[in-house]
Amino acid sequence: MTAPSSDENPYAPPKETGAMSDLGPAVRTYQPADGWFKTLVALLAINGLLEFATMWALWLELELLKRWGQFTAAEAEANDSRVQLVFVLELIVSIAYFVVLLLWLRRGNHNARALGSKGMEFTPGWIIGWWFVPFANLVKPYQAVRELWLASVGGRDWKMGANPGLLPFWWAAWLISSVVSTFAGRRREEALVDAESIASNDHLLVAAAALTLVSLVLTYLVVSGIRALQEARHKRIQVRRAKRRRKR
Repeated sequence: MTAPSSDENPYAPPKETGAMSDLGPAVRTYQPADGWFKTLVALLAINGLLEFATMWALWLELELLKRWGQFTAAEAEANDSRVQLVFVLELIVSIAYFVVLLLWLRRGNHNARALGSKGMEFTPGWIIGWWFVPFANLVKPYQAVRELWLASVGGRDWKMGANPGLLPFWWAAWLISSVVSTFAGRRREEALVDAESIASNDHLLVAAAALTLVSLVLTYLVVSGIRALQEARHKRIQVRRAKRRRKR
């Protein structure tokens, strides 16, 4: 093992030197990953329905709070059970959706290389890894998805392509909904003992659910956009190959 040079960061992710560099034979074949896409769309839809369920459960709680001091213990227990059930289901589906999204992005990164995009900065591993690096995960995942979009468009100068206008809105919605949801969720765990403080936090949770719905819709548009670009590019390549075979 040779020691790294003084100006080399030993903790930096590996740099990509070409479409097929150091990534093995897996990137040499285009694989549409339709199964992952369909699973992701299904989880997006279920997550969206659960966000509506969350808003409904919180609305019922707000109605109950209007009778503060007058509702029964059974009503309070039923309300807590309903809200807790919706929150748990939402958490489970959100985790599953996030995992499938990352796996789909990994496959999309592989496919961009298989279709001939050279010089990509983000490897299939790091398009996942950057989501888990503190502080860097505020910027790097967006940059990785932006690169994937441009690489999916293809062309010799794909890096010089126009920034997709959809992506900044998607990333802003993702970050804002994540921050608001985390803040409101932690605040709910605190000792909120009066109707006003509970209602205030419930309104914040409703806003977080609405923002998450926007994020889910934008995520679908981003994923389906990248998928459409890669499929169109793959078809063009197949047509060119078919023409070459006929000429032979």
